[in-house]
This record gives sequence, structure tokens and C-alpha cells, in this order.
Amino acid sequence: MIGAKGMKTLSDLKGKVIGSTGAGSFSEFAVMESLRRNGLMRDRDYTLLPVGGTAIRVAALQAGRIHAAPLSSGERIRVEEEGFPVLLEVGKAIPEYPFTVIAATKNFALSHPDKIGGVLRALDKANHLIRSDKDKAVQLGNAHGLRGDLRIQRKALDYVADDFNVRLKKDHLAALLNVIEIKKSPNAFFDETFLDRALGGR
Repeated sequence: MIGAKGMKTLSDLKGKVIGSTGAGSFSEFAVMESLRRNGLMRDRDYTLLPVGGTAIRVAALQAGRIHAAPLSSGERIRVEEEGFPVLLEVGKAIPEYPFTVIAATKNFALSHPDKIGGVLRALDKANHLIRSDKDKAVQLGNAHGLRGDLRIQRKALDYVADDFNVRLKKDHLAALLNVIEIKKSPNAFFDETFLDRALGGR
């Protein structure tokens, strides 16, 4: 969560406007839940405004139309260098929520277990490389079409690399299902046997 220049703490957000991607988006939820856990409530302490994608949120922040916004690690670095402060690490405030998941239909998974296992092993190998050798990861990304400033891409990895893990936990999925108000058990959506088979029980 990046704040306007001059802000120092979350209490500076009281009475201010925070920009999110859009109504009903995960960005909106992440802002509301992370701030709720830090004592700030929507509409009572701040106004949440649907603004749009990352580039639009950055422009709105720079223009002073909003006073804070959640940003990607790459954009975070850019605006930090312009003097905008980090007020909150959203991922650390709500660590049990997975921000990215991979899903497949049950029919496809059961019909093509080798393909599912191959994808999971490849992702696990890639995640290990990203965590253990960030410089090489950026170089490989560049060789395969990674766009943008490579210096910023490399620095951004310092913020997110440790979170790259192919093994989703049931309690993480349960937290996500609860947010989107799906009452079924995680077992209805999550089959860990594919991970165990692909990763050898790791």
C-alpha cells in the first residue's frame, strides 16, 4: 500500500481516498481486509474508490486524486524512488490468502495426470530458481521476452521471491473460499495427490 508523499503511518489515511482496481475485485478485498486488521474501517475511516489498473492508480496517486493505492512490486519501486512511502505490506497483513492459483477441471486432471504433474514440476523448478538465483531468473526472463526495466524487475524479486511456492495449503484455499462466500469444503476443489505425486511428497 503506497501512500501520498508526506504520509508516514496508516493513521494518515483517516479521512482520505484509497484507490483500488474495481468494485468486487480482489484488490478491493485486499485493501479492506488488510486495513481492517490494522484498525481502519471502510467508509468510517477512509473512502475506497474504484480507479482501474495499476497504471491508472499510479497516475491518480501522482496527480493527488487518491491518497493511497495497492501496487505491484515493480510499480512500488518506481513510486518509492519518486518519494511515495510504503504504508503497509498487504501480503504480510493477510498472509493466508493466495493471490494466484492454478485450476483445472476435474475431468482434465483425471484424464491427463502426467500433464498436470509436468506443469507442477516445471513451476516448482522455476520457483526454486527464482528464490535461489534472482539474477539468473531475470536474465532468463529477459531472454524469453520479459519487458520493462530489468533493474526494477530484479529489485522487485527481493519483495516477492520468497512467496513463490507451488504448494497451496488447504487452509489457504479455505480462507479464499470464505471470502467469495462459497460454503463448500476445500476438499471439493483441492486434490493434493497431484502435488504429492509431482513433487515426491515435498
